[in-house]
Parts: sequence; C-alpha cells; structure tokens
Amino acid sequence: MFYLLDQLVTKSIEELAPLIRNKEISPVELTRTTLDQEKSCNGLLNAYLSIFHEEAIKDAENAEKEIMQGIYRGDVHGIPMALKDNIYFKNKITTIGSKIHNSFISSFDATVVKRLKKAGVILTGKLNMDEYAAGVTTNNSHFGSSHNPWDSKKTPGGSSGGQEWL
Repeated sequence: MFYLLDQLVTKSIEELAPLIRNKEISPVELTRTTLDQEKSCNGLLNAYLSIFHEEAIKDAENAEKEIMQGIYRGDVHGIPMALKDNIYFKNKITTIGSKIHNSFISSFDATVVKRLKKAGVILTGKLNMDEYAAGVTTNNSHFGSSHNPWDSKKTPGGSSGGQEWL
C-alpha cells in the first residue's frame, strides 16, 4: 500500500478552497507541498510526463498576492492541478501518450487551459495516459504504466483514470 506523505495533498478542492480563501493556507505552501509530493512519488507512480515546477511556483505566488489583496476568483483559485498530456499548453510538448508526438509543441493553450488559468488554477504539469486516450489501464507502452497511489500494484484506470484494475 502506498501512503501519501502530507495531509494537504489528500484534501479535496472542497476542503482546500475555504482554507485558501480564509488565508489559513497559502497557494504557495499548497503548491510546494504538491510539487514535493509529485517529485517524491513520481518514480513509483509514473503519473507525470512533465512537471512545471518554476511556472507553478510563480503562478502560486501571483495567486497568493491576489488573495492577500482581497481578490478571490473562486473555489479553484490557488489550487494546484495537472492535466492529461492530450491537452494543449502553449509552448509545451503534448505527446498524447505517443512517441510520434514527442516533439510537438502547441502554439496555443486549449480552451480548458485558458479557463483554468483565468480561474486561478495552478497548473503543475502533464499526466501520463494511454496512447491517444484509447485504453482502459493507463499502461502506456512508450512512457510506462501509471500506478494507483492507494495501491501501487494497481493502475489508476483508463485514459482518464479513476478506476482500479488488477
């Protein structure tokens, strides 16, 4: 069984949002904890194909400044989040889980990325996935299998995860 190291990373957005809004925890603190967790666990879990460490910290610092000034955009403001590697990020490689696209760099952000940024989400990286999102086990033949954080003998499930498979 795999155990998470810090209690912050096990909390839901619903639990974290009021803590950030009420300035009980900072977006920078939460983002650093999340990035530390990603760094310490990715060797076992193989969840991330890329991590945006410096950008995430910078964005968290900006979110914290806004919140401290009374500008609170909503429940995801200051929340760290990663997206599957089939979502375009401007000037970032998007593999779609395939080596064929290993050097594809988008010239624009996908609409979901634009909207999440506008809402104040801290984007921390791109997640491993089945090649072309066409599978049910997240066993990527190019980038390796992802493992469920609650039981590393299992996968997180299909192209979007969420299911546990033996």
